[in-house]
Amino acid sequence: MVFAAFAAADHLDKGLPSGTLLEVGNSSGLLFDLVSAVAGGANILVDETQFAALHSSILAGESVGSAATVTASDGEELELVGRMEVTRPSGQLSLDFTLIPTDPDHVSLIGPLESLTISTSGGIRIPSLDSGRMIGPDLYIRCESLRIEGNEARFARTTSAGADETADIRFEVTGTDLTLPALVSVAPSTDAFELVVDDNVPLVFPWIDYRDSLEEEETIDPQSRSIRFLSKLQNLARTHGHDDGRATFFMKLQGRQPVKAEKLHEVLAFLQAQGVVRLQGDLVFLTRDADRHRFSGKGRPGQRTIQDEWTYWQPIVERLETILAGS
Repeated sequence: MVFAAFAAADHLDKGLPSGTLLEVGNSSGLLFDLVSAVAGGANILVDETQFAALHSSILAGESVGSAATVTASDGEELELVGRMEVTRPSGQLSLDFTLIPTDPDHVSLIGPLESLTISTSGGIRIPSLDSGRMIGPDLYIRCESLRIEGNEARFARTTSAGADETADIRFEVTGTDLTLPALVSVAPSTDAFELVVDDNVPLVFPWIDYRDSLEEEETIDPQSRSIRFLSKLQNLARTHGHDDGRATFFMKLQGRQPVKAEKLHEVLAFLQAQGVVRLQGDLVFLTRDADRHRFSGKGRPGQRTIQDEWTYWQPIVERLETILAGS
């Protein structure tokens, strides 16, 4: 398999058979390691099969002490631009990429549906879930249209969001074109999945059970914008792969909230000065002080709210509102 990974990395842009490339990606973390090393920080062009194989390879190389994320969003034309990152005990690897869809109207996700954040003004197509593919965990999709093909959907069984407050899997569909299987054969864990659509989009059982309002989520109250941001930051910061506190990747944070990159850098610089976060390369860590004052943004029974921790957060929230008002 080592030789196969070397050969596939060397011929990645030379039209390898899709089945061969996906098999190598599914079997070995070496494919991603080699491609990222050769790229040396440069942006590479990938098609949907290459994207899926590299994503699979990241996950194949994961261990107890590693954490991975893949993020992609609309570029200037029909492409998506993004980054793959993995932090392992041996260090951090990353790969910047430009994804060129086969069909300009939608992106086909033929690879893993986990550790992925993807946002596009176009469509997303998820082919039939075969060969054991599952939806999630840690999946965020925002798109104009969504089509999940096949007769059934299967979700990865994860623990409830619980104290982390956020859903592990979230689909936001901004348009009305939505196609879903009639059956959910493996249901998501409690509170682990949200399907966010406009109120005019009809849903049937079992999908109606996971419905959330797009209008409610996207209507941002100016008086609580900073609290929403802080809640999202806390939700994304996890201990997996980090032995010195909770952390999230900058690209993941950027992809899952509306503050753009330039303003986000300003926000994080302010929070760092306030002792809320610590920046280390591409990672954003919550400080121990901020972690002691974590709060739930949804007010679940038994969890701390922003009101409970207002003495700590009030001066931060008030200044953060001013910063975000300029974005």
